[in-house]
Amino acid sequence: MAQSASPLVGTRALERRAEYRAVRQLPLFDGVSNETITLAIERGELSHFTFVRDDLVSDTDSVRKGGGRSLFVLHGQVGIALFSSRVLAEEWAWSLSTPSQEKIKKVRTRGPLLRRAEKNLAIFGEGDLLHTQALSGPGIEDCAVFAVTSSEMLSLSPALLSTLATRYDFFAHRLRRASQLVSERLQGIRGLKQEIFDFYVRHGLSVATTLRVRNVDRCIECKSCEMACAKRHGHARLAIHGVRLGMLDFVYSCRTCTDPRCIEPCNFDSIRLDPAVGEVVIHAETCTGCGACAVACPFGAIELIPRSEDNAGDPPLPPRKIASKCDHCASQKDRACISQCPTGALVEISPRDLFHDQSELAKSAAATGYDQTVWLDNQEMLPEEHFEKGLGLLGTQVRRRRQRVGWSWILGGLGFGLALVEIMLRRSSPEASLQHALLRLDGVDPLLARHMVSFHAGCDLAVNLGYVGTALMTLSMVYPLCRRVTALRFISTSATWFDLHVMGGVVGPLFILLHSALKLDNWVSVAFWVLVLVVLSGLIGRYLYTQIPELLHGRELEELAAERALARMRLTYRDAIDTLEGEIAAHRKQALAVARRAGLTATLGWLLIDDLARPSRAVLRWRRLRRLVPTRMRAEATHAASRLILANRRRLLVPRLMEVLAHWRKLHAPFAVVLFILVAIHVLVASMYSM
Repeated sequence: MAQSASPLVGTRALERRAEYRAVRQLPLFDGVSNETITLAIERGELSHFTFVRDDLVSDTDSVRKGGGRSLFVLHGQVGIALFSSRVLAEEWAWSLSTPSQEKIKKVRTRGPLLRRAEKNLAIFGEGDLLHTQALSGPGIEDCAVFAVTSSEMLSLSPALLSTLATRYDFFAHRLRRASQLVSERLQGIRGLKQEIFDFYVRHGLSVATTLRVRNVDRCIECKSCEMACAKRHGHARLAIHGVRLGMLDFVYSCRTCTDPRCIEPCNFDSIRLDPAVGEVVIHAETCTGCGACAVACPFGAIELIPRSEDNAGDPPLPPRKIASKCDHCASQKDRACISQCPTGALVEISPRDLFHDQSELAKSAAATGYDQTVWLDNQEMLPEEHFEKGLGLLGTQVRRRRQRVGWSWILGGLGFGLALVEIMLRRSSPEASLQHALLRLDGVDPLLARHMVSFHAGCDLAVNLGYVGTALMTLSMVYPLCRRVTALRFISTSATWFDLHVMGGVVGPLFILLHSALKLDNWVSVAFWVLVLVVLSGLIGRYLYTQIPELLHGRELEELAAERALARMRLTYRDAIDTLEGEIAAHRKQALAVARRAGLTATLGWLLIDDLARPSRAVLRWRRLRRLVPTRMRAEATHAASRLILANRRRLLVPRLMEVLAHWRKLHAPFAVVLFILVAIHVLVASMYSM
């Protein structure tokens, strides 16, 4: 096709008769006369082409010079992306000079074309109609259409489309519906969705048939998934800490691509698609360990491992290598990695279910010839909440959810409140206390019952409160054990145990405070003040945890949304945005000074003061913008500025916060151990005296 006047570059796959048969099979052309189609093929207005993966189809320069055409995708996946001029020149040279079979067989050491793009803008699949004329629009430079996978498509000239739309009303309606569906999908890829979409294409997720995804906030990084895989297969075929966006980690594991790059480079047919299981499998008996498949896979799913049996003999031979990849436990009833994940953090999910790229809509609409309008909900496309909040347990085989522990706070708070009311009544109004009522039920004289009502250290109520407080504090000690005791992770998630740890560590000491009746005139007071130090260090540690981005995955998208919001408002409200950016810059300067020069205690103090000042800063910010921005935009602007200030602070202070947290851990854990030793001694002594 490079020799024709068309800007398209590809390999002519069929003769005119075969082209005619291919066109006649498409519902889009139902009702169009045979003569019209035949004449269009003879004139070159209607052509059928095939492209291998990473072929350039058209670009801005070629469209401006030779005119654009419309492409109807029959099979495969086609992308549009922005490229640098250097990359485009290199890729055109490669596309024009390399035979198609060599393109498929040869490993691209520079990686797939979707990785070389500066920004992936859109992808098109079966049934999509795209117009390359759009590449020559104003302000568009170095934009190109390329084959993401091996693809087939029809090329239609603008003159042919105009003729068909004029001659056949039904075809004009079909053309309008097809173009409208593409336009609506493109309009849905904006803002944060554009960043998610670029990630989706760049990392090959759009050509995957299945994805192994780790929910970062749910994972305790116990490596049970990797160990379970290694136990079943002799070697771990997946690795966590893959490419990540927000709360989701796309682990290094085979995705069973629709157009696998790993198969063709193998000269021994040792890796191939097994249609019986629908999986790419490696045949160890013929694998030579050349590594061609591993190099060809751009997604890190294949690695070379030593053959253990080759290390035998006298003298032992150096082990040879063999290719290894995940086959999704095709011969097993379950996937070892997912079944053994104690928290349900690892899930298996379809890319379409995760990203909702709406590619199936065009396919179904094309099957009916676009005779009906297809409605598209842009809100469903590329949902941001998956990356900001995680997937939960969607698609996992482990159906255990994080238990709600709010009830424990309610019960604990209610119990403490009732005990406090009873103590106050006993001291201020004995006749209204529960103890007085119980004594009267036992037949005790009212006057005597009033004198018997009391509360002091060692009374029944105080002792019972001590039991409750000790039980709650003992419950709080389960969390440090959950990483070491596997059984605890199967009972509940580490997040639940942590919630209970915080609840027990806060509510338990309140009961102990009542238990002591504030009688701190003996050695037991040492335990009380140690308890105070444990609680304070725990609360400060919890506060520090909320400031560390490692526990706040997903904030990257929030920051990007805030930046985009301010950039969008700058077009209309420049003075207001300048004011906000000045405040952001000033706060960043303060945080940078603290990060560089302040000590650990000073860093923590500045952080606490800064958080306490946030409400007043928000009020002042609102008042400054009152005359510059309308009310409905003012809230969005102030909220975006607040998010960026917090993001900058976290990013700059992470190293210092980690140091502070490390020192607070050194205080919190030893104090907790000392506290429990003193509690044990106290209980033992109290039991001996009560005998």
